Amino acid sequence: MPNFIDERVWTLLASLTNRINQKRMDEKPLTHEELRLIMQHINGRDKQIKDLKESVRDLELLVSAVY
Repeated sequence: MPNFIDERVWTLLASLTNRINQKRMDEKPLTHEELRLIMQHINGRDKQIKDLKESVRDLELLVSAVY
């Protein structure tokens, strides 16, 4: 099973959560690098999910061919 969230993303999510909880988003908004990392992660996860769905589809075809 692929690891959907790497260490950089966990760190970023923790940082964002802290900023939101402490109401500091106005003082320290997201940087371009943080936004880029979030989008990169979302796009990568979408690709992983697409690949997994294709693998499941292939397995379903194989199983249906056996039965």
